[in-house]
Amino acid sequence: MKKAIILLHGFLSDQSDFDPIMPDLETRYDYIERFVYPGHHDDESYENFNDEETFFRLEKCFEQLLKKYPIVDVIGYSMGGALGVYLSQKYAFRKLVLLAPANKYFNIFLPYAKLKHYARNFVSLEKAIIQKNDQDKTGYRIILSHTLEEDKESLRFLYERYLHSYFLTAFKNFRRLIKKANRELKTINNPCFIAWGEVDQLVPKKTITFLAAKCTHPDSKWCIYQHVSHLMLKSAFHQQLKSDVLIFLDA
Repeated sequence: MKKAIILLHGFLSDQSDFDPIMPDLETRYDYIERFVYPGHHDDESYENFNDEETFFRLEKCFEQLLKKYPIVDVIGYSMGGALGVYLSQKYAFRKLVLLAPANKYFNIFLPYAKLKHYARNFVSLEKAIIQKNDQDKTGYRIILSHTLEEDKESLRFLYERYLHSYFLTAFKNFRRLIKKANRELKTINNPCFIAWGEVDQLVPKKTITFLAAKCTHPDSKWCIYQHVSHLMLKSAFHQQLKSDVLIFLDA
């Protein structure tokens, strides 16, 4: 039986959000729809991002998928996660994967979580040095190095995509989109996998518990990933996350 999957990327982001998992999906699906929002194409301005147009185009695209393929799955990342939840309220499809879904946003606990993360790993590194444990020393240095690089990448993305004149207009549309997605939400009846990173810079943990409480299917689950930031699949520590997503889709 033919299968398709639709991938919904993040706000002011692009299809590359899913690059690390694409080779695995290509062996599992007959068709992969890498949906792109208005204003997010290479030849467009983010000023053209519009919540109403996004819903319209997404629904039209998804309805075409459902007509062509008996089995359809959805993976949504960040804002795309909120859109994936929205689709689950309107259409019947197989499985839903939510990666750091932005149904709630602004992680006010990030400074505390980040300091705790750095402190915990610095202390562990110091112990490994004192105990002359070369394997642990290498491991904790890798964790700290990758965490620092991901923080730099997040700041670079913030500067390149957020600190521009179009941001205010685009963000207003983002807020309206999230409000509509949450307003439509009652229960999530699909088998649903929800993932969140413990050092997510944007999405708070309460988003995960909020959505998990809406899941009614017995095969639903949610997981928190150590060392993983909002980059999720593009995080240096994405391997376990990717494996869990694939196991969920294959089951």
